[in-house]
Amino acid sequence: MTFSMALPCLAAAEYTQDIVALKGNARKGDPESQFLQGSTGTKKDDKQAASRFRKAAEQGEAEAQYHMGKAYSGGYGVERNQEEAVKWYKKAAAQNHPVALYSLAQSYEEGNGVQKDERKAFTLYEKAAKLGNISAQNALGFFYHTGKGGVPKNQKLAVEWTLKAAEQGLAQAQHNMGYYYEVGNGTGDTGILAKDFSGVPQDYAKSIEWYTKAANQGYVRSQVYLGLMYLYGKGVQQDSLKAAQWISKAAIQGDPEAQFEMANFFQRSGDRKSAVTWLMKAAEQRFTRAQVNLGWCYETGDGIGQNLDQASQWYHKAANLGNEEAQYLLNKLLEKHSDLKIQDEDEKK
Repeated sequence: MTFSMALPCLAAAEYTQDIVALKGNARKGDPESQFLQGSTGTKKDDKQAASRFRKAAEQGEAEAQYHMGKAYSGGYGVERNQEEAVKWYKKAAAQNHPVALYSLAQSYEEGNGVQKDERKAFTLYEKAAKLGNISAQNALGFFYHTGKGGVPKNQKLAVEWTLKAAEQGLAQAQHNMGYYYEVGNGTGDTGILAKDFSGVPQDYAKSIEWYTKAANQGYVRSQVYLGLMYLYGKGVQQDSLKAAQWISKAAIQGDPEAQFEMANFFQRSGDRKSAVTWLMKAAEQRFTRAQVNLGWCYETGDGIGQNLDQASQWYHKAANLGNEEAQYLLNKLLEKHSDLKIQDEDEKK
């Protein structure tokens, strides 16, 4: 799909003038007509769409300025240039364009096309959120939850802003609400998530409700978390089949934690070969628990031919990523087989 086709038609969807009149007004220099002509996709060509948006943008049309930012950010019809994208986002943001404010905030948060400034990103997210941008509302909630950018943590505000976005259907916000209800505010059994608290009492039923909403939209992390809720019977009757169904959806989409859990399913069922296949997929994505287990499979010959060199390499990879169990297993392996040589990735090149 080209840039011109992908752009939302916005007012053009309701625009009742025929295309001939639209082109005539655009040629006369009317910025709104130039913008509409770019967004209708009458010419399915990114360069022409960008050219029309530019004409409208240079005359101060905020929507066109935002789309010029998107064009430069994605390289649609123009050479990709993040600094130029930021320039156009700023112009539209100065006119309180909510999506431009959000995009500019992302740029500052990531240091993309501009010097990284998380506090500036927060200020822009806040402005966009108050103008109704749901992605900004969710981002604002995240900043309050984590204290990112030096923002004082405020779990109440984190929940309030996240809930606004979740209730409007944003899958990421729905996932975050599920997480908030899973970990709770420290008064319940938070299990492995005990180091992180939220601004709501722990409620597994509500957690499952929100995870399900996001998972049904295809949000991968919610599919994983929902699967784990069914796997461990948290707020729902334990159901390994439903757990596998949800986790497999995420695993197929490439989520490494889901791939690791798929390996565990096959391990428990006795299919060691399939378990190794899934471990390999997760390990190659630097998921350290999978790297440790894969190393163990190579060391013991479980599901794959024994190969101590490969075992040591996978232990070494996980240890370098901070996994203490991997370091322990590597040390034990080297004690038994001092002739094994560890090769770092940069040495292989």
